[in-house]
Amino acid sequence: MAKNRSRIILAVIAALILSIVISTYALVKSSAENEDYTISVVVEDSQSERWNSFRLGAESAATDRGVMIDFVNTSGFSGAEEELSIIDKQIQNGADAIVTELIKSGGTADYIKDISGKAVLALTGTGVETDVDIEGKFATIAPDNYQIGRALGNEVLLRHQTGLSDLRIGIVAKRMDTYSSVDKVTGIFDTLDVQNGNVNWCIILGGEDGDDFLKNRAEGMQIFRNDLQEANLSLIKKIYRDNPVDIIVALDDDSLQAAAELFGEIENAYEANSTAYTYKLGENGKLLPSYELYGEGTSIRNISYLDRGRIISMIVPNEFSMGYIAVEKAVSKLDHKLTSMKDDIVEYRVINQENMFKDDIQKYLFTTMQ
Repeated sequence: MAKNRSRIILAVIAALILSIVISTYALVKSSAENEDYTISVVVEDSQSERWNSFRLGAESAATDRGVMIDFVNTSGFSGAEEELSIIDKQIQNGADAIVTELIKSGGTADYIKDISGKAVLALTGTGVETDVDIEGKFATIAPDNYQIGRALGNEVLLRHQTGLSDLRIGIVAKRMDTYSSVDKVTGIFDTLDVQNGNVNWCIILGGEDGDDFLKNRAEGMQIFRNDLQEANLSLIKKIYRDNPVDIIVALDDDSLQAAAELFGEIENAYEANSTAYTYKLGENGKLLPSYELYGEGTSIRNISYLDRGRIISMIVPNEFSMGYIAVEKAVSKLDHKLTSMKDDIVEYRVINQENMFKDDIQKYLFTTMQ
């Protein structure tokens, strides 16, 4: 009797173990056969040319993995609350995963915890404030923004090896609310401070934060904000006209485009014989940009400005790869729920007028910008 009871108990235990193994395997693998996932991409001003490469990367990954992707139609966000509200709505409407580039990095820990408990989350472009993610419920896919800042600073120094003490520098940023912007500025200042670079002003086109950080990094630097929500070019034109600088460094595609278009305004003023600006002429009498422009760019338009000489040097992150990896990581997490998501760093290239037509750079631009 006792022997039979032992056999029954062992059989029950074996059956339970087998059941657990089968259930665990099913949990991990069941979704792999389900191609009905919907992944919502929520980014600011999603129809902007700035997102073209990112969108192509995300859509390519969605095609390769057999999932639906919804690149949500958005305009400029009034603030982080509007962006988070749109993300919430996407989850309520059935999105299985969210890919997003948040416009504000601080004060997001509670929200990240909440959203990653409802949907798979892939953060792109910038890191954000989070609690420790022991379970690997979300991941950040972004370039090394500090190194991008250092690369921009080095590009300036390469053209001014005798020093920057007599030169005036201006910075343009779409926002200073994100860790990515802070990291870029830190990288720039850590590099230029070696040569005692004189940063005169910083124009912040949107957002709320960053003043204290900037003032601590550059004593005496003026900070201008687009409080009136006027056109970016109008603000840059006004500040440059009243406070001309020799070098402008732009931290993102929108800022770089607006700073490059400033030269078009200067051309118009020159043709109208206006005395609003000081003009710089070449040996052939042709009007030249009166400031050197460096920055990060991701759009075909800024590549065109680089080709036309309006931009001296440009950092181009692999946005196609960032969009692709974000979607791929989201699908992998949906397919394998017990597998942790891990952060990923995407590459970038320094592209300037000297190297932009080299074969490796052309190949990079083609694969990055499609």
